[in-house]
Amino acid sequence: MHNKDQVVSMLNSSTPSFVKDDLIFLVLSGSHAYGMATAESDLDYRGICMVPPHSLFTTSIDHFNQAEDKTNDITIYSIIKYFRLAAQVNPNIVELLFVDPSVIVYKHPIMDRILKNNNLFISQKAMHTFSGYAVSQLKRVIVISVG
Repeated sequence: MHNKDQVVSMLNSSTPSFVKDDLIFLVLSGSHAYGMATAESDLDYRGICMVPPHSLFTTSIDHFNQAEDKTNDITIYSIIKYFRLAAQVNPNIVELLFVDPSVIVYKHPIMDRILKNNNLFISQKAMHTFSGYAVSQLKRVIVISVG
């Protein structure tokens, strides 16, 4: 596992500086987060960052939603996009609120309050989003095994 500075230094050069400077949460995700990693497993990171106030009031195409570096398997969501997806009980997003503390690379104090209230992001909608996700994964497995 890398530390925060090592991970943000791996982000590509086109990543806005505030993503690195205003990071509030960073976790090791994927197989490592679930204890399923093998010697061949890569490191995947996901996180959340604050956004500058001026970007909240823009309608331009430059509105920031997320930074993604596919080469290094790093995705950092703006807190706005993160909360929007968490409110929809998106399985890939909500899981960050329930990670084991051992995979947390960096946590700003503001995340303590968010994590303390993680139950507020779970609703009956979870049944539909998680079952839909499970069905889509099963379909992928069937296509891969048949194909």
